[in-house]
Amino acid sequence: MKTLETIQKRLSREEITKTVKTFQDYVKTNIDKGDDYLKEHFKGPYEKVEKVIVDLKERREKIEKTAKDNVNRVYENGKNTIMENSLVKTTEKKISEGLKSIPGLINLPTREDIDNLRLALETLNNNVSNINRKNAA
Repeated sequence: MKTLETIQKRLSREEITKTVKTFQDYVKTNIDKGDDYLKEHFKGPYEKVEKVIVDLKERREKIEKTAKDNVNRVYENGKNTIMENSLVKTTEKKISEGLKSIPGLINLPTREDIDNLRLALETLNNNVSNINRKNAA
């Protein structure tokens, strides 16, 4: 169970989002620092560099979007894989079988036993009624 909890914690949307956000902040800070440095030291060719920086920012945004989409896809696939894992299915099956066997352990009648008893009582009632009618006649 501890391994399953560890996997779920690592795959938690909050943890993944937090990691992506930290990476985004790091990239944004460094691009902004580079932008400031270039503005200060290279005022002449600034227009060319500005275009490069705008391009880098656009690429960063695309990468962020792709990363978010990939994180969401990995999260969903991981969650589905854990739920489809044969160990989970086997555990569910064993628990269900155990619950089904409890009435037999404490000697409770099954639905089939109750239906058979009901049919036997109806047959007995009919036989007693027939005997009473014959004796009355």
